[in-house]
Amino acid sequence: MISPLNIDTLDDQVLTERVASFQGGADSFHSAIDLPPQTSQIMRNFLVQDNFYAVTRYGADAITGAALDTGIIQGLQWFSVPGSVGNSLLAAVNRRIWKWDGTNATQLSNSFTLSDATSPLASIQAFGKVYFSDGVQQWYSWDGNVFTGLGTASGVSGNPPVGTTIMCFHTGRVFCSGTITNQGTTTNDAIFASAIAGPTQFDWMTWSFRVSAGDGDKIQGLASLQDFWLLVMKQNSLWLVNADPSATSADLWQIQNLTRGIGLVAPRAWAQNGNDVIFLAQDGIRSVQRMAAAVDQYEVVPPLSEPVKAYIDRINWQYVSTSCAWRYHQWILFAIPVDAATSPNFVLVFNTRTQTWMGYWDGWTPTCFATTFFNGSQNLMIGDSLGKVNQWKDDKSEDLASTFQDNGVNIPSLVRSKAFNFEWPLNAKDLEFVEIRFTDTETVAQGQMYLDDQAQPQFTMDTRSAGPNLPVNLDFYLASGGPQVFRISMRGMPDFDECFLEISATSGKLKLKNYTLTAYLNTFLNSSYYTQIPSNNGN
Repeated sequence: MISPLNIDTLDDQVLTERVASFQGGADSFHSAIDLPPQTSQIMRNFLVQDNFYAVTRYGADAITGAALDTGIIQGLQWFSVPGSVGNSLLAAVNRRIWKWDGTNATQLSNSFTLSDATSPLASIQAFGKVYFSDGVQQWYSWDGNVFTGLGTASGVSGNPPVGTTIMCFHTGRVFCSGTITNQGTTTNDAIFASAIAGPTQFDWMTWSFRVSAGDGDKIQGLASLQDFWLLVMKQNSLWLVNADPSATSADLWQIQNLTRGIGLVAPRAWAQNGNDVIFLAQDGIRSVQRMAAAVDQYEVVPPLSEPVKAYIDRINWQYVSTSCAWRYHQWILFAIPVDAATSPNFVLVFNTRTQTWMGYWDGWTPTCFATTFFNGSQNLMIGDSLGKVNQWKDDKSEDLASTFQDNGVNIPSLVRSKAFNFEWPLNAKDLEFVEIRFTDTETVAQGQMYLDDQAQPQFTMDTRSAGPNLPVNLDFYLASGGPQVFRISMRGMPDFDECFLEISATSGKLKLKNYTLTAYLNTFLNSSYYTQIPSNNGN
């Protein structure tokens, strides 16, 4: 029974919870009450900046304003050579190759067309040319002007292997793999290496080898590591090859198993981060790391992706082979098909500086990525399932409304806080107010409290800059010039044990600095809070 002398507003202790930044990213897997203060349960379409503010992710626009052609983008390749040829981004779509020079896109000569309009195109730049293989026909090279077929001769000495779907430049050679027939034997676990002088000739006997030959575990990816180590990522195992360039044949290269039962589930679903390779495995996203205490030793670490396991568990594994990944600046992006999607529709974003996940991005449908370097400026390019090559607008001003749109479509954003019990897990609390600080935000945001998982009425925060009514719509924001603070009274809501806050917007720039929750502790509890245990015959 509550004491008649107890008055909530006068006698109860004032409690405060404050989230000072968003440094901890998002964790949708672990218990919401156990998360660190700066970690959110959910972040949708948010980017955590270096000052640990959370801002709506920047959008991406098609480089030509529309699709290059009907179909999916089958591959992207940055090409850079000195001289008159210059720089260009090459894109494959609907069996054709397009070139974008940073301003204009043109379709290249039909002397090379892909075998179909859906399969990924393997490509690599080496020795001043780009080399292409669609896994069916002969390789083609492109020197910035013309395509050249490299032939179908096989055997002891011949042309690049027909059937190549994987390419890697390592220790001065082009290494490749795929489903390849050599002297009547078709394999998917063999690796072929070119001469150091260039990939126009392959000695199929001297510079080829099989990794765990004949176990049925196909090669999915190749990555160049430090020194002479080549990482071979098979579907269900990982291997290291010491491809010493001074060796006289591949037979002298050391091959060692790194792990079994764990492998790369999609050929494009890996990215290199310094000395590490981060990849999508059967049980989540893992990393192959160089061991600090042992020279020339690598280890496979436990999954890094526990905080985003809720989305990993929703992967449509029938189409996981369409997944792709890329490292750009401090972010590693993993695009995966979720639920009923047959191609990637979610992007999981890992921040290598904070070592945290930033939740998920939707609205993109990536099939491949590339980084361009026009005029010394790096830009992320996203090939998608609609035939568009989109450029991420991370270099655009946040004052532009279009920066927060994908090809003119608004980007919704949402953040859900961790759960709070104000460090009093057994006592009920009465919420007093919520204070939310925005910075240079330009949207109508919605807030909502959840008390013991029960949604309370939404409240609206109009952060748009106040000013004169203009006769035209502007494509930029009239910045507010400082933080915007909203203190919302929560009086009259039910008491609770745990609560969390959700902030969202359907469009525009939402930039969060911090927020604070204040409540009163109910020191005395009503007897209805307890479960009565019936007596057992008085015993």
